[in-house]
Amino acid sequence: MSGPGRRFVTATAVAAVVLAGVVPAHAGELSDVLERVDDAVYSGRQMVVTEWNGVSRLDVFSVEHARGVTVVDIDGTRSAIAPGRVRSGTEHAVTFVEWSVGGPEADRYRVVDGGRAKHLGRIGDVVGVMEGDLLRMRLVIDRQTGAPLLTQVYDDEGNVFRYASMVEFRPYTTERSMSEATAGDYEVMTAAEAPLLPRKAGGYERSDSYVGPEGAEQGFFTDGLFSFSLFRLDGVHDIAKLAQGSPRVVGGARYMVAVAPSELWVLWNSPDATFVLVGDLPPDHLEAVLADLPRPGSRSFLSRIWHGIFG
Repeated sequence: MSGPGRRFVTATAVAAVVLAGVVPAHAGELSDVLERVDDAVYSGRQMVVTEWNGVSRLDVFSVEHARGVTVVDIDGTRSAIAPGRVRSGTEHAVTFVEWSVGGPEADRYRVVDGGRAKHLGRIGDVVGVMEGDLLRMRLVIDRQTGAPLLTQVYDDEGNVFRYASMVEFRPYTTERSMSEATAGDYEVMTAAEAPLLPRKAGGYERSDSYVGPEGAEQGFFTDGLFSFSLFRLDGVHDIAKLAQGSPRVVGGARYMVAVAPSELWVLWNSPDATFVLVGDLPPDHLEAVLADLPRPGSRSFLSRIWHGIFG
């Protein structure tokens, strides 16, 4: 994916906080599972694959995790994700004065015991996360450390949408101190009301919002397990300059979609604004979310004339 400029590099970092840091506050067994994973200490290499609508993206990268802090090294560029802050490489860093530690109750999910499994020669506890009768996620959690050795996310037809696997694993080991990984100067972000963004969409709730330069609004949504960030820019922008993607029809409307190994980017123009959605949500969830958001489109001829005359 091409670099879409400082605003959206910052936005990507904000999205990373949601993807890595959401732990539901009152989700019963699911919160226990996520807390166990978040507390793990380990390092190694991880492979992540996302398959969406005939497009497949794969990456293998180094990862370190300790006490809720994650450091990822992709082709020599290190990014650090810590509670309330994100550093992407050496140039871009964001810290949040206020943010939601938890999320909404994950009422749509329940946890089931899947027995035991071996991965990389280690004994793991298999955990299934059910959405109704659908297996939505399967995890193999290292019994000794609590680290997620294997994660599979399924679409509503039972197909694997995302696959993440540790291919090298070192328990209780990190190569650098987590305080060192997150040290340095940060751009400070403060919470603010985002009146033009919805409170809910497709079963996801907005937990945080920020207002950036030139009135850009950023909202962070979660259902207690999956999450996405939604960015709204005033006016119509050239979305081809924001990210490299392909036109795709989702829910009967046309969007620009960029598939990355760990998330999807969806971009579109509404009559008065440009939207960018970045998240890890499964395809059927994405379609439900987009159905509740402003649809792609442009002003009619008469509307454009009216706007040109009267503003």
